[in-house]
Amino acid sequence: MSCSFSQAVAASSYQTWTKVVGKSGEDIRVCSRKNLSDPGEPIGVILCAVSSLWLPLSPHLLFDFFRDESRRSQWDAMFGGDKAKTIANLAKGQDRGNSVTIQTIGSKENNNNNMWILQDSSTNSSESMVVYSGVDVTSMQSVMSGCDSGSVTILPSGFSILPDGADSRPPLLITRRKDDKTCDTHGGALLTAAVQILTDTSPAAKPTLESVEYVKSIICCTLKNIRTSMCCEED
Repeated sequence: MSCSFSQAVAASSYQTWTKVVGKSGEDIRVCSRKNLSDPGEPIGVILCAVSSLWLPLSPHLLFDFFRDESRRSQWDAMFGGDKAKTIANLAKGQDRGNSVTIQTIGSKENNNNNMWILQDSSTNSSESMVVYSGVDVTSMQSVMSGCDSGSVTILPSGFSILPDGADSRPPLLITRRKDDKTCDTHGGALLTAAVQILTDTSPAAKPTLESVEYVKSIICCTLKNIRTSMCCEED
């Protein structure tokens, strides 16, 4: 899933990116592509929006923020603001940050029970990634019982987190939450956020202005939620 995410947001001669500007001046790149036969993704026209920004936060702190299920509603503009709950956790290595989780959104009473969120988290000294996608519950249950995973279609969105390398930068005043104590740190994080949506199930279709505005609004709202939730202050 992370590999598919990286391929979708990477620059290449096969993908033409168009610059659009968010309501608050965000620099966003939008690209459309068609999936004709890949069974791992939904068939049709896929629209991807990407934006990068610098945050005065340590990459580790930002990575933990995205992994924390109790704080998902504070940033996730795609799957709503309901409470998330992890129902499965598969470790991928010794570092607890390297894992694959399955999450549900909302209470049993309000959850329509037809979609879960599959999330892949990975981290090392040079980069961290949190990639997620909505998945069909029935298909995932089949995979969990030992059936072929080829029946699951995934359209990943997510985040890439890089250290900015500015170890000599003057200390920044960081506030994690309004009720948390502040602390000093050096440098910050370069955050790249990407959102992918299926705009039409027909590969012959073309992206509409409404679909571009929709994906742009999702990424702008996500970035705004992140800034607000992390209460970043530069002194």
